[in-house]
Amino acid sequence: MKTPGFVNSPCAICGDTNFTVVRRSRGSHGNLDVYSSSSNARLTSQLTSCDTCRLVSVNPRLASDDLNNAYANAVDEIHGEDSERRIRSFQRAFTRALSSSWSVNSKSTTYIVDIGCASGEFPEAVRRMGFEVTGYELSHHLAAQGRQKYDLDIRTGPFKSADFAVKKIDLVTMWDVLEHIESPSQVLTEIRSSLSKGGHLLLNLPMIDTLSAKILRSLWPFYLEVHLHYFTMASIQNLLERHGFEIVYSRPYTQTLGSRYLARRATAGRLRRLPLDVPIPYRLGQRTIVAKLL
Repeated sequence: MKTPGFVNSPCAICGDTNFTVVRRSRGSHGNLDVYSSSSNARLTSQLTSCDTCRLVSVNPRLASDDLNNAYANAVDEIHGEDSERRIRSFQRAFTRALSSSWSVNSKSTTYIVDIGCASGEFPEAVRRMGFEVTGYELSHHLAAQGRQKYDLDIRTGPFKSADFAVKKIDLVTMWDVLEHIESPSQVLTEIRSSLSKGGHLLLNLPMIDTLSAKILRSLWPFYLEVHLHYFTMASIQNLLERHGFEIVYSRPYTQTLGSRYLARRATAGRLRRLPLDVPIPYRLGQRTIVAKLL
């Protein structure tokens, strides 16, 4: 197994290279296995806060080529085990957003692109609601799984604005993805160039200024080695405004998954089966945010 290379990086929002250490390194994993889309490897890398805009990030962090290769080659046999509950959670959150202060066009004309779609549960959720959707996923394994399971248009690899030089996108979604991305600004630039006039961006991401994160502190379950950035409402608003977006909706995200799946995930698959599989709703500091392109 190749030992990953680590680099010091400027702030992903403002580009400043001055930072303050807020959490010292607790060792390095030393391998690429932890960088899968839904890895539960606890954070051991150093966290820093930008002296200018206060974005909290892992620094130093995995080099770009290593990071992209790790995600492309990641195999996750557990992720799709509770797909129906995951789909219903997506549908509940998406329906709430649609019924709030923003709206999309009719289902027959709205085109959605989901970046980082894993094995396709969100694309399948909105397709069942009548929307046209395309997914992008870095993991060859998960992308193939989604295509086989749902017969969806899932493209393996990073999102490419060149794919939409003719057809514009009405809504881009990223569910628990932005915090994994080395350069959120680069992705938002690509998204902006592909959105139709007045188009929207939906983000779901863990936030360190939520009550759950503040109470649980180091025990917060979203302090993970795969998360490169830890946003607050102020920092995500700063990032979005720099790219011409205005936040029009924000709400805590509640997900429901089964006890059997959660136990399997918590034990990295070692616990094969529980006698009971009951739904467990939980809210642990994720927020769904919708921003409009101005």
